[in-house]
Amino acid sequence: MRIIITLSFLMVFIALSCKKNVITVHEEHEDPAIPWNPDPDPDPDPIIDYDTIFIVNNTGDTIYPSDYLMAYPGSWWKYSDGSTTKCTGWNEVTHYQKTINGTTMTISSDVHILPRISNVGYISNQSGVSTNNFQTSSAKLVGDFVGQQLFFYQFNSGSYPYNSTNTLTRTYVAHYEEITINGQNFQDVMKIEEIYDVVYMHTGNGPSNWDIKYYAKNIGLIKHENVPQGLGIAFNKEITSYHIAPH
Repeated sequence: MRIIITLSFLMVFIALSCKKNVITVHEEHEDPAIPWNPDPDPDPDPIIDYDTIFIVNNTGDTIYPSDYLMAYPGSWWKYSDGSTTKCTGWNEVTHYQKTINGTTMTISSDVHILPRISNVGYISNQSGVSTNNFQTSSAKLVGDFVGQQLFFYQFNSGSYPYNSTNTLTRTYVAHYEEITINGQNFQDVMKIEEIYDVVYMHTGNGPSNWDIKYYAKNIGLIKHENVPQGLGIAFNKEITSYHIAPH
């Protein structure tokens, strides 16, 4: 009898030990004819152990802003909505670039001196810059010629049947010899349109938002208007005063 009790206790202990270490969660489905596959990815992509090469340059080059952005420390721009944009100073910014060739990953870095504008970020000549430990993103804010596409990004979101394709494009659409804002004339002005489109797959259409900006040479942003087409909030702000710091 003692042996039977001992064996029974041992089997219960083993069973409890197994339940403690292996926890399986199953979702319920109503149709028993549908086979249950607890693994959402029965053929996962192999995990690649990359050989990583780090290249550090640290040139410390100063990159000056475009004449249409004028991001020099001490400069400021005031607008009709009460907002003020300022260039806060020069900053050391490390640019990262990651490339993969087979099983080799190369991460190169280089330090540059860039100005920073409040509400915009770092400025590198014609572009706005954001950076992290492995990749630096750069997107043109102003361009060189009418018709130039400055930025394009597309991504999918949502789930079937309400998933959508979202597209963001920024384009240099027009150039003006002169425009008048608040009774003041501005020469050599470029017009930039940024359009955000959402297309729902179940309807084939969707809302969009138009963001329009005007940049004057040797001044910067002089007008910004938002024209929603079912997406976003309409607004319009125009420059009321500005100061470009000596440079």
